[in-house]
Amino acid sequence: MDDVECTGTESTLTSCIHTTNHDCYHGEDAGVRCTAATNGALILSRYNITSTSYYYGTVRVYYNGWGNICDDYYYNSVEANVICHQLGYTGASSYSRAGLVSYGTDYLFMKWDDVNCASSSYLSIAQCSYSTSIDSGCTNSNSYDATVYCYTTRIWNSNPFPGMIRLQGGAYSNEGRVEVYCNGQWGTICSTGFGTTDANTICKQLGYDSYYRYNHLSISSGSSSQPIWSTNMYSTSSDRCYGTRNTCPSSSVTTCSHSNDVTISCREYSSSSRQTVTSSTCSSLLGNSANGALILSRSNTPSTSYYYGTVRVYYNGWGNICDDSYYGSAEANVICHQLGYTGASSYSRAGLVSYGTDYLSMKWDDVNCVSSSYLSIAQCSYSTSIDSGCTNSNSYDATVSCYINRIWNSNPFPGMIRLQGGAYSNEGRVEVYCNGQWGTICSTGFGTTDANTICKQLGYDRYYRYNHLSISSGISTQPIWSTNMYSTSSDRCYGTSNACPSSSVTTCSHSNDVTISCREYSFLSRQTVTSSTCSNVVLSNPANGAIILSRYNVSSTSYYYGTVRIYYNGWGNICDDSYYGSAEANVICHQLGYTGASSNSRAGLVSYGTDYLSMKWDDVNCASSGYLSIAQCSYSTYIDSGCTNSNSYDATVSCYTTRIWNSNPFPGMIRLQGGAYSNEGRVEVYCNGQWGTICSTGFGTTDANTICKQLGYDAYDSISYISSYSNYSQPIWSVNMYSTSSDVCFGRSNSCPSSSVSSCTHYNDVSITCRERYSSTRYTSSAATCAGLIASSSPSTGTIIFYRNGVSSPSYYYGIVQLYYNSRWGNICDDYYYGSAEANVICHQLGYTGASSYSRAGNVYYGTDYNQMIVDDVSCVNRNYLTLLQCSFSTYIDSGCTNTNQYDATVYCYSTRIWNSNPYSGMIRLQGGVYSNEGRVEVYCNGRWGTICDDGFSSTDARTVCKQLGYSYYSRYDHLSLPGSSSQPIWSTQFSSSSSSTCFNSRNSCPSSSITSCSHSEDVTVSCLYSSSYTNTATLGHCNIGDSGNTNIGGIVGGTVGGITIPTIVCITCCIIWFVASNKKRSTARLPPPTSSRPAIQLNTLSGSQRQFTSTQPQQSSQQQHSTSNSNNPSTSSQQPPPFAPGYNFGDPQVMALPNQRPATDYQYPPVIALQQIPYPSSGFNGPAEADLRSGEPPRYDELFGKNN
Repeated sequence: MDDVECTGTESTLTSCIHTTNHDCYHGEDAGVRCTAATNGALILSRYNITSTSYYYGTVRVYYNGWGNICDDYYYNSVEANVICHQLGYTGASSYSRAGLVSYGTDYLFMKWDDVNCASSSYLSIAQCSYSTSIDSGCTNSNSYDATVYCYTTRIWNSNPFPGMIRLQGGAYSNEGRVEVYCNGQWGTICSTGFGTTDANTICKQLGYDSYYRYNHLSISSGSSSQPIWSTNMYSTSSDRCYGTRNTCPSSSVTTCSHSNDVTISCREYSSSSRQTVTSSTCSSLLGNSANGALILSRSNTPSTSYYYGTVRVYYNGWGNICDDSYYGSAEANVICHQLGYTGASSYSRAGLVSYGTDYLSMKWDDVNCVSSSYLSIAQCSYSTSIDSGCTNSNSYDATVSCYINRIWNSNPFPGMIRLQGGAYSNEGRVEVYCNGQWGTICSTGFGTTDANTICKQLGYDRYYRYNHLSISSGISTQPIWSTNMYSTSSDRCYGTSNACPSSSVTTCSHSNDVTISCREYSFLSRQTVTSSTCSNVVLSNPANGAIILSRYNVSSTSYYYGTVRIYYNGWGNICDDSYYGSAEANVICHQLGYTGASSNSRAGLVSYGTDYLSMKWDDVNCASSGYLSIAQCSYSTYIDSGCTNSNSYDATVSCYTTRIWNSNPFPGMIRLQGGAYSNEGRVEVYCNGQWGTICSTGFGTTDANTICKQLGYDAYDSISYISSYSNYSQPIWSVNMYSTSSDVCFGRSNSCPSSSVSSCTHYNDVSITCRERYSSTRYTSSAATCAGLIASSSPSTGTIIFYRNGVSSPSYYYGIVQLYYNSRWGNICDDYYYGSAEANVICHQLGYTGASSYSRAGNVYYGTDYNQMIVDDVSCVNRNYLTLLQCSFSTYIDSGCTNTNQYDATVYCYSTRIWNSNPYSGMIRLQGGVYSNEGRVEVYCNGRWGTICDDGFSSTDARTVCKQLGYSYYSRYDHLSLPGSSSQPIWSTQFSSSSSSTCFNSRNSCPSSSITSCSHSEDVTVSCLYSSSYTNTATLGHCNIGDSGNTNIGGIVGGTVGGITIPTIVCITCCIIWFVASNKKRSTARLPPPTSSRPAIQLNTLSGSQRQFTSTQPQQSSQQQHSTSNSNNPSTSSQQPPPFAPGYNFGDPQVMALPNQRPATDYQYPPVIALQQIPYPSSGFNGPAEADLRSGEPPRYDELFGKNN
């Protein structure tokens, strides 16, 4: 069809004038959208185009056709608000006429004039009067078309109430799928039993005269996740609210599907049937709010998630609070407390902030709270007579901005109550805090007296309703702390007549959790409770001496920096006066479980916010920074005037983040875990490299006092056995613990067992609370007090570990060197002797290939190590030694090192492990131990690391393993539980050694396959130590005689030695004579790198041909090299040397080169066949005592980097 012309009276399109011949293509196909708008429908237009998504534009009304509304004398903010309500918005921010705005011209005729709405709260334009007689000013010009600009917030998102109705999915706002609000969720209505009377009720609630049609629209049904809230809806002809005769069910209807959702169209019908409903007309029929409820609003939209905004109060309807002379910080704090926040950061009035205008009337004036600690606005006085300044303007609406931290996350106490899951803060599921966890209350036996007690504790006059809310029950992991709750009419705390049980109630389920609504009722019943009123009622409140940190008036056990709070008959602060310094800060951090304090200050100088508590302690003075608890320090409860007048003097601290129990734990070390504060929790003891618990069997008050004394407290406060704390994979290290009244350490009368106690379960784990009690019982315990009592996995003499910024860790490959010697940890003095050789040996002992650099603590950024110097003048004659105590040293410390930690020796190792760099058959390593000198013994065979079976393994074998690794003796063996991986082979059983053996290869060989007669539960473990009675001279690769497969190694050594002994001796003697003669002619210039740290002759090293590196320069002979080094190229001595001496594993000369660096290309390796290992002196043959053993070393790294030593 083409050239179609219709008059509008035709019943079919073919009745119109048209032609059948056309000159069109499909891009010109005509389209049409058919709608069935009803009288009273509204839509907005811009530039003559309408859209249901517009929230501002020219107003179009449908009245027997579409047209405009004349903006005359009557049209103003009231009518504009009603138009926005009908379109689904909360109200109008502005209104005007088309000629004054830029919405374009709408080329329609006027339909209505003199539109007049009696109330700005009306919901539909059908509720207003109008005239169809249009004034001449409007008939002649579209510039008088009424326009509006609505807020963007939807009316159904602003305080929806149970039984609220909305229409969704229609072409216009007066039609769509019917949805009702119940139980906090929008759901649909089932068409079963739905009739014309019900349809009229729905339309009347929305402000229309009547329904037009229902169940006639083809609209996508409600979301499958939406509930269906009604079936067989019931109404009478006089009803105008859904909630008049219908209720909200507890759950979705299951006898209907969303394909039967009700749809409807509403209409304006007659002036005689106009409704006067508003948004509040139907709001009180189903579960309305209780008086005293609060919510915050922004831009006329309230939300329970807001923590700042204009304050709304419910008092027989929602309204505002007048900000007059009474409204101040106290009232603002109470409002925030009621909303569940810790307090107010600021307060003001609507006219001075940017929260938008709240179009509600004032409800309360002269609100006055006697205490800023009150919990609810119902505790404050108010007036319902509103001053004229507030009645005429919303600019005086009270506003508040709360801290974002929840009040129940800030120092919760046993018996504390909170309401969760309700529409407002005064209602919800009742939860009580017990045993460090929030749990619910069972409805069994719960009555009106109990409900009143709960509400009184929260600051309300009384309960409104209980067990009436359909709120998702407590999570399945939550405990139920109470059943058959008991109260009297005078109780105002849960804890007055109820206690915290030891475990969750098992006779009730979460489907029976108590819910409640609390209310303001009368000034005669106002409560005076505060956050502390009920805090000391239920036992297990904090003990004196407990510490916690606070930020912005909120405390948390997870904070490692903040303002310090101390519990001393209540929570308070510590005055930062002349005594408070690094010692006190360290002790506070120790008590909180950290290794120490990185800094300390006062609240006025840092940004931790203001802590609104009073001072509790002044003049805190700790005699030692090593103390473990503030209870060990002296203090005064008399507060200086400077601290009483200002919180800016509150002591603050910032702790290192490393836990004290992760930094060198020792056998018998004690910690408390899982408690609400650091002075309470499950008792754990460190044994056999693992934390475990103590069984309550035989545990008494004397034992409890010993535990607390070891932790620095005066005494225990309470003992309990709470199974919910325990980690069931932990061992139990003690049963029938024994103590005397004088003991201050677990290890004084107790030891570590070889395995976990099996006669006890974790249900009997001991938990304890420690306290500060008397100044006369203060103890001087420090971390070292109890460290040497149990010789379990304590460090062996000669153990090394690195330290950085307050933490020692076996995983560090650089840091300050700590050495365990004479039963204590200490440092090494970086003096004249400490150089690259010593640094390399330290790295070797820790399992690394060598040192990339070394220095002293004062020149690097590893923090300060407050240990004392323990050795000085450390000197290693061979840079290839395996352990530090193979070197000479002195226990006499030079004065330069005793006065400062700046001279602590430091080192930076390559990150590559020795055993990953060309391992050889028979190579030994220790794995899985706390320190590098202990662990599971592993041997390298057939290209894989495997374990050694303990069958036949003896003390002689243990000593051989330790000798190969550079130690003097073994300390213990088969004492650690460190089974190897199931995928690892077992390379040895019936290990064979003699007292003179120094290598696995001496009397053992690698099998062709893994041993099957042994399991990994029998893997050998060993701890090695140093002893001055035996000096080991083992070096890197000293046991490497090459891969021999299954060949007996001893035979090869014997045959080789027998065949080459005499020629070798002659050759080496000649070389030595030449070297001595050459050395006498030298000046003080250093020898080239290779000769200084290489033993002249090496035992167990097979003969091998010399290898040379590829180079663009010709190789030089040994003599030429010495000549060039001493005469022609004086800079050679400053070149970076190979990190290890020649003679180690010539299979690949690059193996130990520095990263991205090959050894010197002009260097030839000397012979590597040897019979005995002796130092190579620089001159003469009088032995090591006369030798200048350091004269041939390469320059120190400090010299390379410009440091003058």
